Amino acid sequence: MKKVRQTTSPEAAAKSLEELETRFNHWRQNKAYRRESIPLDLLQAARALTDHLGHTCVKSRLGISGDQLKHGALSFTPL
Repeated sequence: MKKVRQTTSPEAAAKSLEELETRFNHWRQNKAYRRESIPLDLLQAARALTDHLGHTCVKSRLGISGDQLKHGALSFTPL
């Protein structure tokens, strides 16, 4: 069975990035300690947006590095 890729309009992707930026800012202002890992849900949302907007756009807007985007929270295992 062929996998169908869902398309997202550039306007919708940009709106999603704005919303994600707001979520990142809220997390940064409320995290428990300085070196706290980025939550998995935020990383997954950022990775999903790179398909539509590109890595550079997402990384610069969210203030994260390529390593954080690529490797962050990969060792996460739910209880």
